[in-house]
Amino acid sequence: MDSLVKSGVHEWFRYADDTFILLERTTKIEDVLNILNNFHPSISFTHEVEKDGCFSFLDVCDTRSIQNNKFQTAIYREGTYTGLLLKWDSFVPIEYKKASIIIMVQRALAVCSTYTLLTTEFDKNRRNCSTRYPLSFINIRIGIGLSNFLKSSTTSRTAAIGCEKKRMYVEIPYVCATTYLLKKKLPRIPGKIRSDLDIRFFARPPPSVQTFF
Repeated sequence: MDSLVKSGVHEWFRYADDTFILLERTTKIEDVLNILNNFHPSISFTHEVEKDGCFSFLDVCDTRSIQNNKFQTAIYREGTYTGLLLKWDSFVPIEYKKASIIIMVQRALAVCSTYTLLTTEFDKNRRNCSTRYPLSFINIRIGIGLSNFLKSSTTSRTAAIGCEKKRMYVEIPYVCATTYLLKKKLPRIPGKIRSDLDIRFFARPPPSVQTFF
């Protein structure tokens, strides 16, 4: 909008109701707010400015680096973040516990812009998760996630035309060791009958006790 450009708005990026704005140094934030809030009586914008070169946007901590004139990004956590995880002895498939670590690793790989920030985030994950899970279990998940990330960034994955299989997910009940034994044997059956399908079996734990009350 011409009025915003004239007021000193240099960049404008919006996601839902959150907006990332770069302003000229001489621009007064109050002038920009007045323009925005005067469009309609029901519109009321609020704002947050950077503090010591840092600010949060969409759960990402953005740091303005003066040395290389770029933004560095890391994970941002609200003050109410508790880091609560599934207990190690919970009666759920091991994949659930793996996923709770994997999602943290994938988030760090997607957000952290430097290896220094990535290392710092992995250390935070270790400290947070080590209260629930063995440290070796956490390190394996981090190692696998980092290896897959480096592999995908150096090799291009192109599927051959006509060779893609339709993926299908099948749920099986979770009953500890018996479930894992069943998961190993089940894929052999569709592999012989329907070679055009990529069937993935996943275990779901039984309903919790509280559902019966």
